[in-house]
Amino acid sequence: MRVSKFRVRQFRNLQNVEVSPSRILNILVGDNGQGKTSFIEALYYLSTLQSFRTNKTSDLIQKNQGGFLLEAEVSGKSNLNTDLSLRIESKTRKAFINHKPVTGAKFTAQLRAVVFSPESLSSIKAGPESRRALIDQATYQLSERSSYAQRAYTKALRQRNACLRQVKSAELTPAIGEDILSSLEGAFLETGAEVTEERLCFLDQIFPKIDHILEKITGVGDRLKFTYRSGQEPWIEREKHQILYRLRSELNSSDRRKAERTAGITLTGPHRHDISFLFNENDSRIFCSQGQQRAVILAFKIAEIVYHSEVFGSFPLLLLDDVLSEFDEHKRRYLLEFLKNNEAQTFLTTTDQTHLLEESRVFQVEAGRVNLK
Repeated sequence: MRVSKFRVRQFRNLQNVEVSPSRILNILVGDNGQGKTSFIEALYYLSTLQSFRTNKTSDLIQKNQGGFLLEAEVSGKSNLNTDLSLRIESKTRKAFINHKPVTGAKFTAQLRAVVFSPESLSSIKAGPESRRALIDQATYQLSERSSYAQRAYTKALRQRNACLRQVKSAELTPAIGEDILSSLEGAFLETGAEVTEERLCFLDQIFPKIDHILEKITGVGDRLKFTYRSGQEPWIEREKHQILYRLRSELNSSDRRKAERTAGITLTGPHRHDISFLFNENDSRIFCSQGQQRAVILAFKIAEIVYHSEVFGSFPLLLLDDVLSEFDEHKRRYLLEFLKNNEAQTFLTTTDQTHLLEESRVFQVEAGRVNLK
């Protein structure tokens, strides 16, 4: 899966950008604040219809502009070219494949990408939301069922929270609120169970790969496992009916119902779950050095790329946003060696030209413009 042409109009600080990337390695060089990360973000948005930096589409639109345009010519395993076009205008989104309008789900199946950013590196030591985002970004790309479940769950959660807030503020009577919550329960639990099942399935399959790669990175036989929890209780359930039963039990416990009505927000569901990375049986948030935490995330991202290629028979785009400078020399060499020896089309941003690799196409990024160097 590769991009042969990429065009950007009025996305963040990018002006009228049009590039023809290398099939393998593309390096974007420039000072901070010039648009390197925006370029990576635009590619990721074209792939997922999501940003890895913000949840607000309005943040992506230039000041005094009504929207933005992203276009690409991509090729997959068959080497057939596909034209992708995405237009964001005010609050509307229009997606096109070969100039024909399509749904978001069909659009995101055309181009897949794995992003590795400084935010990724901090996900272990940050809060549960960062670790959930790390897993959800991966599953969103790997499974249409997962991407649908995430969108549907977000909608169900938003509806449920709106009702709880209105009950708390007395805009709704408790009786009417309970009726509405009861009507929303089925969709909320069903989509919540699907999100949880997709996460657990992904974690079960990818962690042996992460463990193997981590051992190569550290060279000392370090081992990695995970626990998936809601509250303090780990999840041993894996079948959907088991997951659904547990979610329903948690949602309808008298203590949880009382706490939700008092707080005015939903306190049960995958948006409250946490994933812990156990480094040699110890919680990596507490017992790992910063270098060890970064080795874990590096292993995670490389395993994600390898797993992706096994699922789809082709590599995703690899988007590396200013991560080389965050690694020590050993980890940097390992990542660069991986880049040399895999088939993923890679886009790498850097301010330090000493990281430039042979046989790479280099673009200079300055004041929102991207030019071949």
